[in-house]
Amino acid sequence: MRPIFISSHSQYGLIKRQLKDGSQWYYVRFWNETEKRWFKTRATGIPADGKRQRLTQAEAVADELLKTVQYTGNTADGGFIEFISSFWLPDSEYLKAKESVNGKPLSALYVLQNGNAIRLHVKPYKPFQKIRITELTASVIERWKVWAIKQGVGSRSINFAFQAMSVPVRWLYAHGELAADPFRAVHKVKDIPKEKGVLSRAEVQKLFSIHDSDIRIDCLVKLAVLTGMRRGELRGLRWEDIDEGERLIHVQNNFQDMEGSKGCKCGSARYVVLPSVIIPLLYEVKSFSNCTRPDDFVFYSLSNPHNEPVSAEVIKTGFIRLLSEAGISRTEQKERNITLHGMRHTFITLARYAGLPDAEVMALAGHKSVTMMQHYTHAAQIIDFKEAGRKLAAAEGLTAAGAAYE
Repeated sequence: MRPIFISSHSQYGLIKRQLKDGSQWYYVRFWNETEKRWFKTRATGIPADGKRQRLTQAEAVADELLKTVQYTGNTADGGFIEFISSFWLPDSEYLKAKESVNGKPLSALYVLQNGNAIRLHVKPYKPFQKIRITELTASVIERWKVWAIKQGVGSRSINFAFQAMSVPVRWLYAHGELAADPFRAVHKVKDIPKEKGVLSRAEVQKLFSIHDSDIRIDCLVKLAVLTGMRRGELRGLRWEDIDEGERLIHVQNNFQDMEGSKGCKCGSARYVVLPSVIIPLLYEVKSFSNCTRPDDFVFYSLSNPHNEPVSAEVIKTGFIRLLSEAGISRTEQKERNITLHGMRHTFITLARYAGLPDAEVMALAGHKSVTMMQHYTHAAQIIDFKEAGRKLAAAEGLTAAGAAYE
């Protein structure tokens, strides 16, 4: 819906805007008399419900905003690279607005990744370096895509850089500072994700027959295979999350660099089975650690054990090393696309092979979908964890009678 002009002032004008959910709100556009044009649009936070009182409130907000807004030239007239680079800085107007609306800031890692995408894959493109935002066209963006492909940039990286550019430009367009959205006519690069490699039953058995020199990695990787826990969940695991008596692990923490511990992805906190074959490994991890308090990390950092878990890089190199020791070379790992996250796929594949109902598999793995949401919710309450453990152990071939989970 096009903005509806409501009232005017010598320095601003109020308009109505309809959002995607159908609701209408008052926005204020500020006027630059010298150049005879609007230069900035801001939300008032007042719903446009037709009441005169609401319009009066919106005008009062506009009067207050007028005291703080300053004309510094139209943002869209500025350099393209300069704008999209500053857009992803921690103190940018966009990020501050996101924090106030959502009640929490965007992920620091997400912001950093967008900035890196611009620095690595957008800024080097020479036609972008001198172009103004108002000069950006769909054809220029299409030529950038061709250039990036020729540079050997992968489809996922290109699409992430595309997002890092399009979000700032569309933000300008949504705020009335840009006449058109040049990204509207441009599509992302077709990306066909490579299927994650999984371990066979024989490879799982081989993995458990060997031990890595770093007991933290040895235990962490094997726990990933038997529980499907994500890397962040493994890093965030604390001793208080482990209930040896009930043979359960409460997966409720997710450790991410630059953010620390937070809730699990997509609200997927859950309980998973603690296999008996993991318990001796946990004892060994604890015996080498000085951090054994309930709230200490299980897989601790050697450099800062009391405050940080093992780093993502140490996990990555350790995982590669452990698979190599199990007879899967680095070359084969790359060809089969075997990663630590792929151990979730291994767990899910083995769980389904064991005959566990899909709802139980989803609950154990922390997966959600629109169609299975209700099944997931109820399954988490009625799972027979010991029975599930016996089935998993039989499928993994670690013991003949499923004792790995008993």
